[in-house]
Amino acid sequence: MGEFFNNGSCNKASGLLFEGSGEEGQACSSESVAGRFEKSVDHLQQLVALLSTSCLGSLIGDVLEDVPVPLLFFYDVNPESATVNSAARNLLSWTSTSSQIPPWLCSQITMLLMSNSGERSSEVCRECQNGENQTLQIELRRLVRPSFSGVIVALYDISKHKAVEQALRMSEARYRVLLEHQSDLVLKIDLHGIIQFASPSFSKIFGVTESDVSGQSFFTYVAGDKQAEFLERLHQKNCRQQACYEEITLQTAQGARCYGWSLKALADQGDAASGYICIGRDITEQKEAEYSIHQLAYYDSLTGLPNRVLLQDRLHQILSQTNRNEKKFAVLFLDLDRFKSINDSLGHAAGDELLKQVAYRLKENIRGADTVARQGGDEFVVILSSIEGSRQAARVASKIISTITHPFQVAGRDLYIGTSIGIALFPDDGRDADTLLKHADMAMYLAKESGRGKFTFFSHELNDRMRERSTMEAALKKAIEQNELFLQYQPQFNIKNRYLTSLEAFVRWNHPEYGVLMPGRFIPLAEETGLIIPLGEWVLKTACDQAAMWQSYGRGGVPVSVNLSTRQFRHPELSEMVARSLVVAGLPPHRLELEIQEHTLLDNVEASISVLQELKWQGIQLTIDDFGTGYSSLSHLRRFPINRLKIDSSFIRNVHSRSEDADITEAIISVGRSLKMSVVAEGVEREEQLLFLRDHMCDEMQGNYFSSPVGSRDLAHCRWFGANA
Repeated sequence: MGEFFNNGSCNKASGLLFEGSGEEGQACSSESVAGRFEKSVDHLQQLVALLSTSCLGSLIGDVLEDVPVPLLFFYDVNPESATVNSAARNLLSWTSTSSQIPPWLCSQITMLLMSNSGERSSEVCRECQNGENQTLQIELRRLVRPSFSGVIVALYDISKHKAVEQALRMSEARYRVLLEHQSDLVLKIDLHGIIQFASPSFSKIFGVTESDVSGQSFFTYVAGDKQAEFLERLHQKNCRQQACYEEITLQTAQGARCYGWSLKALADQGDAASGYICIGRDITEQKEAEYSIHQLAYYDSLTGLPNRVLLQDRLHQILSQTNRNEKKFAVLFLDLDRFKSINDSLGHAAGDELLKQVAYRLKENIRGADTVARQGGDEFVVILSSIEGSRQAARVASKIISTITHPFQVAGRDLYIGTSIGIALFPDDGRDADTLLKHADMAMYLAKESGRGKFTFFSHELNDRMRERSTMEAALKKAIEQNELFLQYQPQFNIKNRYLTSLEAFVRWNHPEYGVLMPGRFIPLAEETGLIIPLGEWVLKTACDQAAMWQSYGRGGVPVSVNLSTRQFRHPELSEMVARSLVVAGLPPHRLELEIQEHTLLDNVEASISVLQELKWQGIQLTIDDFGTGYSSLSHLRRFPINRLKIDSSFIRNVHSRSEDADITEAIISVGRSLKMSVVAEGVEREEQLLFLRDHMCDEMQGNYFSSPVGSRDLAHCRWFGANA
């Protein structure tokens, strides 16, 4: 037999049989099981063809023994004639005492012989001696020759392969479950944005099937016109090394939703991107929360305008830009006129609506590059960027004043307000934000003091004046506390018999530095600063005390008259304040007369009627002051519980020389008489005026023609005090 293997034929046959063994066999281990079995069987058949029948059994055994593949050969299809190589014995764990062909193998051979096929392949899972399961792939082939027949069996342990396949199947199943239950969107797109894969969550939010999504452009789902911009940005970014992030709004079945996308490039050969893996998460609520936080931090919640914080930021931005290009800009500080009285009378809801409408009008009257912000309360700031000079700022200020004077529709009624504006210019009036705002604020106060509804530019003289105003404010507060104030009284007479009918109280300030100051020097300041409330209470209390003292002297038949400012009249504790002053002084209520200006009553007629009725219920006399300037309707007058009308002095001044003033005065007297109200003419300084009033049956008069205001101590020396004039 050894000689046989030494000749050329056997060498050729042997080479064919053992191809793939040893180191070369390890290199071919990646071949499929079926492929290796094909080669083994082919080699064996060639060997069998070269052998004689007599030496077949022993020679096959010798040859098979050295084959590394587990092989079994059944000669004449007889299990007892099985030739088994060492690789098969090791695989089957055969020992010298246990070498029986297993039943599962006999079963496989039987099924091969019963079939019409010459080949059979199957898998068998068996339990090894160590208790572990082993999966074998069995390849069987029938060998039929004229001189013999048999079956060759190859066994392969594919347990590791099956374990890998099982792991892959489980991994795929987990991946599929993860995708199906993933709320995030997962996409694979090519360089042109064509969808190659989409997760079920992507199809779900758009209400389409997965098959409908595949092959479509991703950008068909992008809201707006940002498709090309997004693709260009994506190509410019380096998403190969690390993921890129983009925020894109998608037009989903539920409407526009914002998604944050993590994008990673897929590289093909040559490290060039072939497409992108995109993972998107719905961040709509997050973006809305960020927007809300940003709005709360930088915008006024009522008007939607920039607040103080954002105003400062805008000012610093424009300062840095303007310093570079050496251009000018202006800061306009606005304060609404008569807003406080409307807010107090109609309520905060009406005041808020009015502020929103004011904000809208302001935005409509500035350029897109400019800024309008709410400073607080009824104060607004406008920044005019890149202006040529003061004329441009003046034009904008005039335009704003004009648009604010038009009536506002609030709660079904027309409301009239105005605005006063202060203007500061960069760089003339300041080079930083705080200075510009402060100087514009100063200029606004000057505009209010000069008549309201105007605009004023800041000047250095104004700066000095505002410092003086600040000093005056502190001094006025001190004056109220330290009794530097005193009252003077001007008489009112009955025209027919010259009897004294009332004494009107006027407050004076005995300033330690400037001497006696008239109300015009400090009352407007008190109104603006809110000091008018404690000042007015002092006047009311002092007037009641002195009137009660006159009564103790036997001259108590003359009422004392006190003027109420708008703030006093709208103060919620006015009625209590008046009652307290009367009780403390011991003055009968009918000896107190309160004068309210006409425009104060007309700001809110219903609220005014309520306050007047409450005061009237206490027994107090009520007078409309400066009548004729507010254009009261007759229907309003009939509803006011008023005792007297006071004709404004502006009509009396020229009543004897101007027909218009004479007609108005005559009409007021007629209205008063028809409503059974006494009519008082103030500002009478000439006899011609007195004669006109007497001829037209005016009831009472007041003015320097009869007497200028006198101090309380001097009243006793006046012949008309408590007697005929």
